[in-house]
Amino acid sequence: MTPFKIPSKPSIDLKEKKPDARRFSVIPLRAMHDKRLTRGDLINLIALCSYCSPNGFTFVAHSTIAKLRGVSTPGVSRTLKKLEKLGYFEQVRKGYTALRGSLKRVIYDEDIDLRTQESNSGVSIESIINREEETMKRAAKREVVNAASKVRDNKQSVIDTGIQFDQALLAVNHFIKTDADLLKLEHLITIGSTESEVVEAFKV
Repeated sequence: MTPFKIPSKPSIDLKEKKPDARRFSVIPLRAMHDKRLTRGDLINLIALCSYCSPNGFTFVAHSTIAKLRGVSTPGVSRTLKKLEKLGYFEQVRKGYTALRGSLKRVIYDEDIDLRTQESNSGVSIESIINREEETMKRAAKREVVNAASKVRDNKQSVIDTGIQFDQALLAVNHFIKTDADLLKLEHLITIGSTESEVVEAFKV
């Protein structure tokens, strides 16, 4: 019987972070005369709008704005809630916890509703959301693989009869179809399952 050889750890090329390409921010003009807004409110509105697409939509998270300004996330959240209540933007769709903020629409003209702004931009909200969901799925899959790799690399049990990540992935790769399958595999590896136990778990 030919002995099983565990494949070598794949090399990962780290990509350099792209420089910030933002150079300006377009905000609703009415904010300039709004006495209800403080200086901090205006700065947060400017920051929010600096992340907008040309059609007025953004996925920027509160934590991203806080990091940009060098302030606390709760403080930014309070200000954005105020700006939303005053009608400077609306939330079109909820975000992804710890991954991406909600889809927001900046309201430049109070007489233009969501669907009119969508029609004028020539880009459907559904297409924006679909692209973002695909991006989040890929990010979630990377997180699962990275987490499983860390479990494999950091496991320091004196008696370790459990299967390793690479070996488990090869053994059940034809069963892996969804993100849920990857999460299931990660759990089995974490609890120290053997190769036969992993295979049986996916056969069920």
